[in-house]
Order: sequence, then C-alpha cells, then structure tokens
Amino acid sequence: MSESRGNRSAVVRNRIVFRLAISGFLCTFNVWGAFDLNGLVLVSNKPVQKAIVGVHRSSIDGPLAATESHFAVTDAEGRFQVAGLNNGPFVICVTAAGQEILDPCEWTRPMPIYRLPSGTVQVTVQKGATLRIRLDDPERLLPTATRPRTGVAVEPGVRTPDKEFHRAALRSSDRTGHNFEIVVPAEVGLESRVDVLGVQVIDEVGFPVPKGVGAPTTAHGGQLNKTQTYRLAPLKR
Repeated sequence: MSESRGNRSAVVRNRIVFRLAISGFLCTFNVWGAFDLNGLVLVSNKPVQKAIVGVHRSSIDGPLAATESHFAVTDAEGRFQVAGLNNGPFVICVTAAGQEILDPCEWTRPMPIYRLPSGTVQVTVQKGATLRIRLDDPERLLPTATRPRTGVAVEPGVRTPDKEFHRAALRSSDRTGHNFEIVVPAEVGLESRVDVLGVQVIDEVGFPVPKGVGAPTTAHGGQLNKTQTYRLAPLKR
C-alpha cells in the first residue's frame, strides 16, 4: 500500500502544473516552486532568430549565495523558454551573431530586472552598428590559449561618454594579426582604444599611443564602417 501511494505521489509531482494566464500571456508554475519562463525577443518589432538568451539571477535584492544562469536559443518567431527557474529577480542578456543587435546587459543602463511569475517576457533590443578593430601583430605578442605570455594583456574595445569600457570580441586571426568586432550604438561618439599591459600600441600612422588614450570614432548603421587599425610592438626598455 505504501509503495502504491508513493508511486501516485510521484506521478502527481511529475504531472501537476498550473497554467497561469497573466495579462493574456502564459507562465508555467510547477507546484514545487519552479517556473518555466516564456520569452520573446524583438528588434524593430521583428523577431530575432537564433539569438542566444542568457537568464541570470540578479543581486539587486542583496548578495547572492550562488550564481544562477540559464541559456536558450530563440526560434524562427523569436521565442524562447527557460525551464526550472526559482522565483526572484533576473536580468536577460541577448546576443545574435551577425545581426548587429545591442545586448541589453552591455548597453542598457540601468539593466531591466525581471521577476517571476511575469507571463511571457518581451525583450526588445536595439539595432547597432559593427565596429572592427585590426591588431597587426607581426611579432606575435598577443597572448592566446596556446601561447600565453606572462605579464602581457591586450584588450581592444570602446569607451563610452560615461567612461564605460566595452571589450571587442576576437573574430579571426591570420599570420600577421587579429581581427576584433564589437556591436555598438550607431551615431554615438565613442572612443576606440586598446588597453595593454607589457606591450606597446602603435597607431596606423606609426606613432605610439599613450597609455589610456583612445581615438574618437562613430559607427554608422547600415554600412561598412572603417576598420580601426593598430599594431602591437614590444616595449622599449
């Protein structure tokens, strides 16, 4: 008898969920306290396909005992689902290779906070523009996973008018250097820069770039923007 009751309890635990209709949207609530978050990612009122969505617990309510992150990929309609979330505040990050959208976790201040249950979460992202940075590296000074260099660090990226630094991502390398990209807000004055440790940066006309100094740049939407080119060189002793 006790075994039969145990089996029935297991079936109940596995099958019983409540469907909550909230403002016409849908959120799934498991009786044991876990939520399934349904989301929609839009840009210019159009769905963002094949975007990587990261749902991360926020510390806005206080320090976290442990980090909590979940990931999903949007479908052809821009929809995604993340299962098994605990109640609490979350931030939602969105990246989509080749689609020139701005990740709200990188570019929206303050970052939007989402609390559960909240129905279908609509995440509206903004279009941006791609800024390319070329690092010529004939002496192979850039540290890599297969070629680490003690005491050397190289971080190309942009600095905003609010003095926030956003790092560019490495896209490819060849025999003479490396190509980085970053999607930035279009038509906004930024500062292209390469923060380094243990090496020197040379600008495209051959002059050393003083530490902490960048070049003014503005990325324009809907067109191929000029690549910012620098060269890495050993420090002069």
